[in-house]
Amino acid sequence: MINEPHLKDALISLAKAYKLSAEIEAAQAVEIGVLRETVRALDPTFSENFDHRKKEAITRTAPQFAVLLEKSEKIIRILESDYIC
Repeated sequence: MINEPHLKDALISLAKAYKLSAEIEAAQAVEIGVLRETVRALDPTFSENFDHRKKEAITRTAPQFAVLLEKSEKIIRILESDYIC
């Protein structure tokens, strides 16, 4: 049986964590944009180098993200199946 007050508390905590994550992501996006434009002004070849490094980083971190996404999908499937211990 699902304990509704605990479920409500958990959902509120998740919503607050999501909000904080979104706020952090927005702030980082602004900072990255400012840094990118600053560096671009200093180095005309920055764009080419940045794209190459970005592709390398994505390739390097892809396995970690795949594991994280699979774990998240597994949790979602369990919750959607109404299987609660």
